[in-house]
Amino acid sequence: AFKAAGISSATPNPAHGRFVRDSQGKLTGQVEETQAIGAFASHAPHINGEQYLANVGRFFAMASSKGCTTLHDCGIGSIDPQGDFGVLKAAMAKNPPVRMSGYLVSTAMETWKKLGLKPDNSSEHLRINGVKAWVDGTN
Repeated sequence: AFKAAGISSATPNPAHGRFVRDSQGKLTGQVEETQAIGAFASHAPHINGEQYLANVGRFFAMASSKGCTTLHDCGIGSIDPQGDFGVLKAAMAKNPPVRMSGYLVSTAMETWKKLGLKPDNSSEHLRINGVKAWVDGTN
């Protein structure tokens, strides 16, 4: 994935993100923060909305099979705010075996405003707990 994204040990960390390196400066494979993860997004296999929705449904079923009743996302919309929330909303409309809660990323506030979203904009299955804000790259 690093090679496909053009990232080497010499690649600087993105602002507010990090490609973790070992004591010799070699990449470990660990990536921290949305800005670093985003470097891989355009190189990842692209799936359509139907496939995305099916994957979320399988994830919910797997979580439920392990005893989970509620899942939480600390950064709804980190990469594609409108698309991510749309898939999440469609998945919840199918009455999944789990509930979902989460925080909206503050970097997408204009999108959330246009969609009419705000904390406690809730349903039986989906609860928006708040807005996640960070100023220094920490989560």
